[in-house]
Amino acid sequence: MKIIEILTYKIPKTNLLNRVLNFFAPFILVPFALIMLIIVIPIMWIYEKIKTNIIGIKPTENYKTENVLFSDGNFHIIKEYYDPVDESKENEPLYVFFWNLAEYDDEFLIFKIRDEKRITELNDCYITDFEFKSANNIILQKLSVENNEVKTYLINLNTENGKVEFLSEIGNFILTKFDKKKNSIIGYNNVDKIEIKLENNSHCR
Repeated sequence: MKIIEILTYKIPKTNLLNRVLNFFAPFILVPFALIMLIIVIPIMWIYEKIKTNIIGIKPTENYKTENVLFSDGNFHIIKEYYDPVDESKENEPLYVFFWNLAEYDDEFLIFKIRDEKRITELNDCYITDFEFKSANNIILQKLSVENNEVKTYLINLNTENGKVEFLSEIGNFILTKFDKKKNSIIGYNNVDKIEIKLENNSHCR
């Protein structure tokens, strides 16, 4: 897997109307959400009582399912959710990085990799939730704390041997999707968009 080129573009600033709407949106949405909670919570409580006491359906335990990145006869690679709020001060750079970018995308997630069979070069590393799978490869966004700051890299995990190939440093961007038409990986931060064009020699699974 090879990178052809990396392009960055400025994100167009919102116009005055959008800024006004964004400013007043919380004043409209918060009261609406509170009203919905006042209506929905009693209904759900009554439903649970009817289901349990009248119909006789007992609540089942909540089993935590594994978030598997890749698994076969040799490897079983787990993605463990990383909560920056609960982490120790030694990971403060990752905490700062997360919240700076979370201002742009509140669905931005970080995971820590854990190997349960053969150990790969990705074991105990941090990644984002971006992944692009092709034949015998998974492209990921890796986060690394270096000199008390976070560096982000585009990497390729070889699922046959567990080795990691560093493709490029990509800066403070959230990679969000793979564009099949452009054969490019797309990402953003607060001011810029990034497009990483890949060599067109593999097919998405």
